[in-house]
Amino acid sequence: MAWERDTAKKYLGIDPLDDTKDEQIDTAMAYTLSSIELRLGRGLLRTREIVRYVNVTDCCKIQFSRYPIIEVFDIDHGGVPADLLVHHELGWIEHLSLGPKKSIEIDYEAGFNELPPDLERAMWSAFMVAWNDTDPVTGGPPEEGGEATEGKVKSFTVFDGFRLDYQSDPSGTPGTADAADEKIWGWLSPWAGTLSFYRHGPSGAGLGVA
Repeated sequence: MAWERDTAKKYLGIDPLDDTKDEQIDTAMAYTLSSIELRLGRGLLRTREIVRYVNVTDCCKIQFSRYPIIEVFDIDHGGVPADLLVHHELGWIEHLSLGPKKSIEIDYEAGFNELPPDLERAMWSAFMVAWNDTDPVTGGPPEEGGEATEGKVKSFTVFDGFRLDYQSDPSGTPGTADAADEKIWGWLSPWAGTLSFYRHGPSGAGLGVA
């Protein structure tokens, strides 16, 4: 499976040819992904992008905010040094020419081509909760005092047999969670145990991103 609309329709039991709720599905998926990436401090899906780092203080190392790294295409419009060290899984590159600099621009491709199974399962479970708190017309949160989708889901089962039960309250918060987890993860706290394994830790790179 993959993080795409067709997979979402399988979870929701919607015919793949039914496009009447495509916009709402896309909105719920985007909300779920952005919420998770914000709390993990990293990008997840495979993407080619150009980023500019400012105030690079480390003399030779830059930590990317999206990884694993697939390929580095260009650095400051000067190509890629032949002896550049690329730490693919951990998401950082190393070379004496990288710093210190006021800014540096890097063209690279990174992110999961296939999400790890535990991470993907957590993401789809979170999506189902986000979908349950989606206005079926606007694709956004329900209006104050209104209901979300037709009928409040109390539980659901994903394809491999995992089952999530929760109480749906007006805020859309699933179940109960440890107070410390709620402070860090917010509505994603039920999946903190899985998501924490993919959280971006201190890089020691001394970077700001513009």
